[in-house]
Amino acid sequence: MYATFDFYSSAYLGTLISVTDWPRYERDASLYIDRLTYERLITDPLKVTDRVKSAVCAVAEALKRQDDAESKSSEREGVKSFSNDGYSESYGSITTIRKSYDKLKVDAANLWLPTSDPLRYAGCDL
Repeated sequence: MYATFDFYSSAYLGTLISVTDWPRYERDASLYIDRLTYERLITDPLKVTDRVKSAVCAVAEALKRQDDAESKSSEREGVKSFSNDGYSESYGSITTIRKSYDKLKVDAANLWLPTSDPLRYAGCDL
């Protein structure tokens, strides 16, 4: 949609997402950016700048990290915490993980498309 795997790997210098997984994460990240920009990128493709593409890449990586964390958490489903002779571990629920990654996704988008960016303006365009 907005960023190619080539842009992700060469311009953004991303390595977290494989070429086979890229289409899914890029699609979801683009939809997330569309929500933040009030779908202005859909109606005017000329507004898709390198900053927009980088925001998509950053959100795609946040989505990948969220999937990895949820997968790891589901492996230990039912265990909240345990301790053994001074060693302890605790695992968050899927809901807790999603809430923490919601903030990570917003922060990733804000890095490249701050709330002061005209694409993020919630008022009327004249």
